[in-house]
Amino acid sequence: MERFVKMLRSKLSHPIIAVDGQAVRASRNSAEHSPYVLNIMDADNELILAQQVIGEKNNEITHATKLISTLDIQGAIVTADALNTQTEFAAKIIAEKADYCLALKANQDLTYEQVRGFFELGTHDYKTARPSVTDQSGKITKRKTRVLPGSLLPKEIRDKWVGLEEGSIVETVTDTVRKSTSEILEPQVRYYISSLRYEAPNVEQVLHRAVRQHWTIENKGHWALDMAFNQDRLQCTNAQYLAGRTLLNKIALNFTTKIQTRLEEATGKAAPSKPIIRARLRKIEDMLAAMNDCIRI
Repeated sequence: MERFVKMLRSKLSHPIIAVDGQAVRASRNSAEHSPYVLNIMDADNELILAQQVIGEKNNEITHATKLISTLDIQGAIVTADALNTQTEFAAKIIAEKADYCLALKANQDLTYEQVRGFFELGTHDYKTARPSVTDQSGKITKRKTRVLPGSLLPKEIRDKWVGLEEGSIVETVTDTVRKSTSEILEPQVRYYISSLRYEAPNVEQVLHRAVRQHWTIENKGHWALDMAFNQDRLQCTNAQYLAGRTLLNKIALNFTTKIQTRLEEATGKAAPSKPIIRARLRKIEDMLAAMNDCIRI
């Protein structure tokens, strides 16, 4: 897969690399366990870089470190949900000369409570990012990010997480209003730890972007695979077939995404949806021409 992706990626100085698992629900076994595929995505280019079939969701913990080591992530910011907020994973990211921004949840350890406490106390000066506002799906959503130095945390926590001593702790708050009723939904508050240096210029904006971009793997990766390639309807019990089929889906998804980018660059307008592009490229000669345009230098 790396050979295909390398031709499509645009080089960025600090790309956001998102790590997350996706269930293939139609392939659940008799015990009602859906097999999971662990995916790694270049969120800026919207391209999936690597995958591994991992069986059950909890297996992400052991496989994420191994899978990230197969990629050149130097200079990147790696994001992951709380399941992959593991000390070994963070240490591997630092060893590969990248940075991490990892989500925290209350059911982990004292790290979550300590981070939340510093933001709730309100006794420290925050670095505050410019809020971002989106207006879509009938809702107006405002996202805010505040950052404090990781050095505030107790020594036993800082010692666990490589890079956190000079890094950052992060709070994000998402406020949402339904446009049709003006109903104000309950704010969503999330916390993160990051190896990004607190003293780095504009660290609050960088972390705001990293948190926001992580959701690309859900919205432009997993959702697109299910909607455009019917991956959630894939039924099979053979792990090798599942791995091969989902890999082919991702190669097709990456090329389709790049075709959309090329069309937007050429026309200045929003590109057709992925299902429409798939329909247009049913003829082999049209498909090859589009692929050739994607990989031109």
